[in-house]
Amino acid sequence: MNFFKYSFIFCCSAILFVGCNNTKLKPTASILIPVKTGNNWGYIDSTCSFKLDPAFENAGEFHNNRAFVIKAGHAAYINDSGRVICPFQFLQATDFSDSLAFVLDKNNSIQCIDVNMKTKFTLKDVQEVSIFKQGLASIKQADKYGFINKTGKVVIPCQYDDVLFFSEGLCAVAVTKQIEDSTYSEWTYIDATGKTAIDSVFEVAQNFNSGLAAVKRNGKWSWIDKKQKDVFGNEFEECQSFKNGFAAYKKDGFFGLINKSGKLILEPSYAIIGNFNEGLAMVSLGPETVGFIDTTGVIKIQPQFQSASSFHNGFCYIFKDNKIGLLTKSGRLFCTGQFDSAPGFLGADFGFVDFSMNTRIQINEVENEL
Repeated sequence: MNFFKYSFIFCCSAILFVGCNNTKLKPTASILIPVKTGNNWGYIDSTCSFKLDPAFENAGEFHNNRAFVIKAGHAAYINDSGRVICPFQFLQATDFSDSLAFVLDKNNSIQCIDVNMKTKFTLKDVQEVSIFKQGLASIKQADKYGFINKTGKVVIPCQYDDVLFFSEGLCAVAVTKQIEDSTYSEWTYIDATGKTAIDSVFEVAQNFNSGLAAVKRNGKWSWIDKKQKDVFGNEFEECQSFKNGFAAYKKDGFFGLINKSGKLILEPSYAIIGNFNEGLAMVSLGPETVGFIDTTGVIKIQPQFQSASSFHNGFCYIFKDNKIGLLTKSGRLFCTGQFDSAPGFLGADFGFVDFSMNTRIQINEVENEL
C-alpha cells in the first residue's frame, strides 16, 4: 500500500522567538502524550509528568479515545484515562478509525474489533488489511487489493496492485503494466461502489481533499477536480495534497504555497512545505532549519529545529539537539531534552512523517508491524 511522506518549509516576516526551554505548559487538558525514553515508551501529561510509566516496547497516539501499547511482544489497548482495557494478547494491532480496529491474534487470525473490544467479524485468507476510512477498508488477497465494508463483506473485488484510502467518496487505485522488462503503474479513481469515477490514468495520484487531487501525468504535476479538469494549470514539478484549504507546489526546484481558490500565498523559494494543521504549517529553509508559518505565509515560530511534527491538540513534537521535546502554538517549548522518540519520528536523518505508521496488518510479515 502506498503512503505519502509530507515534510516542511519556511517563509519570512514577523518572527516569534522560542524560549523557556523547561517551561511546563498545558496545551490541552486531560491528554496523554506518548514518548520514548531509553528503550521504553510511556505517557506523559501536559505538565511533563509520567502518567503511565515507560514500561512499553511501543505506544501509539489516541484515535477514537483508544491507543495501542506493546509489552513482551504482544499488543493491547488503553483508554484515554490510561487504563489497559484488554489483555496483552495480539501479535499486531492497528489504530482505531471509524470506531473500529484490526488485530492479529495468536492463531494468525485477523479480527475487526470495536472500541469496547468486541469482535465484529473475522477475515479469512487475507494477506493484509488497512484501517477503515469512510466506511471501507482495503484488503489484499492473492496479491491484489480490494475493499470490505464494516460487516466484513467484500464490496469491491481484489483486482488492484496498489490502493490509497477513500477520501471525499473516491479512492486512488493502481494497476501494474509491463513493457518488455520494465513495469509501471497506471493510477485512476473509483467510487465507493467500485465504479471508475475518472476516466484518465496517471503516473501518480493522491487522495482528494478540498475537492481537488494532486496527480502526475506526462511527467507534469497538477491538481484536478472531480471532472478531471486541471484547475490551476500543469506547469508544476510537484504538487502535494490539499489540507485545510492549502497545498504546497514545487516549481524551479523550490516549494511555494497555494490555496484552494488558486491564489498563490507564497512564491516558490523554499526547500519544503508541510501540511497546515491548527492554522500552522511546518517549514524549512534546509537541513535542521524547521519552523512554522501561518496561513498568510508569515513566520510564527522561527526555524531552529532539526525536525518537527504537525500540530495536534495544541502542541507538536520537535527534535532539537538530538532530543525530543514539545512545542505549543504560541512558540513555547516544554519537556525539552527529556525524550528519545515520539510517534512518527523516523530518526535524526528523516525526522517526522505526517501520517500514522500503524494503519495496517500484514499477516505474511515475519516482524510485528507495530
